[in-house]
Amino acid sequence: MFRRIRPGVAKLFRLGNRHPEASVADMDAEIQHHLAEREAQLVARGFSADDARAMARKKFGDLEAAQRTLHASAQRRDHALASREFWRTVRSDFAFALRSLRRAPSFLAVAVASLAIGIGANAAMFSVVDAILLKPLDYPAAGQLVRVWDQGVAPPGVYDIMRESATSYTGLAGYDGATLVSVLAGGEATRLLAARVTVNLMDVLRVPPLVGRVFRADDANLASAPTALLSYAMWRDRFGLDASVVGQSVLLDGISHTVIGVMPQAFGLPEADAALWTPVRAARGSVEYWWTTYLRVVGRLSPDATPEAATAEVALLLDRARGAFPYRMPDSWGTGATVSPLQETMVGGSRPALLLMMGAVALVLLVACVNVATLYMGRTATRARELAVRSALGAGRARIVRLLVAECTVVAALGTLAGLVLAAVALRVVVAVVPVGTPRVAEIALDARVAGFGVVLMLVSIVLFGLVPSLRAAQPDLSRAIKGDGASGRPTGMRSASLLVVGQLAMVVVLVIGAGLLTRSVWQLRQVALGFRTEQVVTTELPLPSFASDTAARAPLYFAEVLSRVEAIPGVQRAAFASTAPFGDGIALSAMEVEAHPTPAGAAAPTPSVVSVSDGYFAALDIPLLQGRLPAASDRAGTERIGVVDEAAARTLWPDQDPIGQRIRYVWDQGWMTVVGVVGNVKRDDLTAEPVASLYVPMTQSEPRAMRLLLRVDERNAPSAATIQYALRSVDRTVPVGAIETLRDLVLGSTAQSDFAALLLAAFAGVALLLGGVGVYGVMSANVNRRTRELGVRMALGAQSSQVLGLVLRQGMVLVCTGVLVGLCVALAGARLIERFLFGVSPFDALIFASVPVVLAATAVAATMVPALRASRVPLIIAIRGE
Repeated sequence: MFRRIRPGVAKLFRLGNRHPEASVADMDAEIQHHLAEREAQLVARGFSADDARAMARKKFGDLEAAQRTLHASAQRRDHALASREFWRTVRSDFAFALRSLRRAPSFLAVAVASLAIGIGANAAMFSVVDAILLKPLDYPAAGQLVRVWDQGVAPPGVYDIMRESATSYTGLAGYDGATLVSVLAGGEATRLLAARVTVNLMDVLRVPPLVGRVFRADDANLASAPTALLSYAMWRDRFGLDASVVGQSVLLDGISHTVIGVMPQAFGLPEADAALWTPVRAARGSVEYWWTTYLRVVGRLSPDATPEAATAEVALLLDRARGAFPYRMPDSWGTGATVSPLQETMVGGSRPALLLMMGAVALVLLVACVNVATLYMGRTATRARELAVRSALGAGRARIVRLLVAECTVVAALGTLAGLVLAAVALRVVVAVVPVGTPRVAEIALDARVAGFGVVLMLVSIVLFGLVPSLRAAQPDLSRAIKGDGASGRPTGMRSASLLVVGQLAMVVVLVIGAGLLTRSVWQLRQVALGFRTEQVVTTELPLPSFASDTAARAPLYFAEVLSRVEAIPGVQRAAFASTAPFGDGIALSAMEVEAHPTPAGAAAPTPSVVSVSDGYFAALDIPLLQGRLPAASDRAGTERIGVVDEAAARTLWPDQDPIGQRIRYVWDQGWMTVVGVVGNVKRDDLTAEPVASLYVPMTQSEPRAMRLLLRVDERNAPSAATIQYALRSVDRTVPVGAIETLRDLVLGSTAQSDFAALLLAAFAGVALLLGGVGVYGVMSANVNRRTRELGVRMALGAQSSQVLGLVLRQGMVLVCTGVLVGLCVALAGARLIERFLFGVSPFDALIFASVPVVLAATAVAATMVPALRASRVPLIIAIRGE
């Protein structure tokens, strides 16, 4: 490629004074001269002309070979001379550029700062996009990995059917979502994330262990001892990288597991990062085999398989699996299943927001480049006389362009270096505030790919802000520039600079409107009625305690003792348990059978959210009772099973009946429960969604499970987290206690993605607004400098300072109003692009569209005021001397 562009570069820099063709012609002429002299000597000695010519050529030797050798030598010499001349010229141009920029420190500082902000923001955002969207997964041949049934999960029974019958894959494997377990290793109990995997998962992913071995088929056998694989982080933190860890035991939820190996440091599962992994061990026909365990299925496509063929095959397999369930599944189950690249299923949800942010930072870079271009046009305008003198003394257009482009390159290089430093700092902030659950956050780094992207941005910025002004400045009006007449009339290039500022302000308007819409959307989310209390409510997770025997009988006694201890803490007003807290633990949906409305054959059973609660749960969260009664202490095991539904469940399950006294049961359980009360709806895990139909059952009538403790505390006498944790540990020190959080923080965590996008876009808009103000200031300041004589003469002829001030302000406001109008039109045309990110706000929100011009006008007035005040105080004598 360099060979193709080098002629153009050579032409621009006029490399060397001697052309290779001229040198070759001179050598050929010299050879012919020597041959002619030899022929003349031979003719003088009596030989004929033909014989003399033949003898001279024979004496000389192989003429063509000599010519080729001499031609090659001449070309090498000329190329060497040209290269030396090229680098000498480049050094000379850049040395001049550095000297010239040192004489303009203000211009250099503003230009470098503008580019640093634009390039730094783009490099930081590219680092995030590259790590999450572009880099391939850290598995061998990751492009072959796919998610099978990408919108669903499969119980082990369905997975076995797919694995045994599928032909489109070299291997199928599965894993469940990581869950917190109690881990006793190294003498200390703690809560860590653990994921269950099929025994062939590591083979399908082609990731060998760092120490020990991976799972084998016999590890899934219920008769064999439980085993576990450790992550590198757990091996380092708990076992000090001790290679003898293989064969040691760890207690997971009270059950001993033998460590069989350690996975590499970079290993992790998509959507299920964990500290350790255990094999799926589900007996055929058990509840776990068909219902309560769900696997994400991944596969490695065969070389001759296509995603389309694999999708067709999985549809047939799921249709076969529907009939294998021990109870009838709805006809719609498993339909619409597709096979998608594994990376796409991981990061697809983050793509729209990241691309929106990337578009925003691209606008910031454009604003920065326009800002520098405006300043640069003003700088070249003030150098018009210098450039005209150079042209008059013989400098060609290419020579002037070279000098100006060298300056642009120095500015762009300094801006890029400063931008990469700024990006490194910004990345630390971004990683710190990125929402929990964002995939591949650990891979975000300022690496060689990001540095290469920064170099590309530098080259782009040179073209955007330097090339056009340089080409314009290379054609000066010699007579006007040398005589200095340009100052009195409309300055050359000011119209172009004004157009650039209009475009810059239009882009600023688009960014500020986008940031305003997202910010208002986040505010609207904060106003959503939750249906429960968050103020002065703290919460923590408590795992199911594991006892040597009879866990089912002793666990209720443990939880009862916990409630007794925490209720005795000064400042605790109410205490309660729930299997899932709003916005804390997801939604546990269960297929139910309604006695009054049996599910028709082939239809989907209703699946309300089922929450196991203690009798004080509704009082602790201020969830109102609308009808009937709440669970009481008398609702225990052995008594009539009862449940409480919310309004959404009552409306869905018994649309035309009184829900009180109705009966409902799990589809896999023959025991009915009676509805005794109706409570208000609550938001479960999404502020933007309608409340999920919910069924609340007493924890004393449910299977023991991990619970979440909720405490309503006194605002003026709230106990510390350490006090609460001490009370919990005093009940059973083998049960690890999680962090103490506020329920409000859990709710706010659900809007983290929106908050993050709004925060970044607001930051980009603020930067763009600042750069836009600098652009307006640069144009107006340059305009005032160029009109110094005119303004001085106006005041000498009787113009008041206020009139001159108004004149300059009006000119600035014309630019601002034009830019705002163009920006509003662009924002209106593209408003639908941001609609999917908004909640409770129209993309054409009148308040935002009306307030942005006011904000921008205020910024522009502030930017214009300084040069306007300077213009209103120009004495005539200074104006004349200045020329």
